[in-house]
Amino acid sequence: MFIRFLLPAMLVLVVSALHAGEEKLVPAQMNPRTDSGGSRWDILPNGNINDGSNDCFDNGAMLVINSRDFAANERKQTADGNELVFSGKSDSLSITRRILVDNKRNAVRYLEQVTNASNKKQQIVVEIRSTLGNQSAQSL
Repeated sequence: MFIRFLLPAMLVLVVSALHAGEEKLVPAQMNPRTDSGGSRWDILPNGNINDGSNDCFDNGAMLVINSRDFAANERKQTADGNELVFSGKSDSLSITRRILVDNKRNAVRYLEQVTNASNKKQQIVVEIRSTLGNQSAQSL
């Protein structure tokens, strides 16, 4: 399943002011997280979901920009450990993935921010790719 967006690079995918004031980020702990409903989220260093609960995914939520897989060069998390913040660059684009294990909704939330770091307009292709697992116990 592929979702494709064509966006001018001047468009930021999320509002930059996610939190008031300066946010305290610490080095990310790359251990699986479990939401309050018992779903397991084994998030990889690039932000992809490895398998999830009951092999629900075989590489879920993979971010691809201009035919290149996102590669984080910085991995942080909020001080409470609930949200991962990964950042990287691709050519003149600055990319941030924010991944929140949402215990209120028993889900995971992704925010993708792509910023054009150059003074030239760009057209980019942003894809979120997910491959579902092969276990009969999976549910989305």
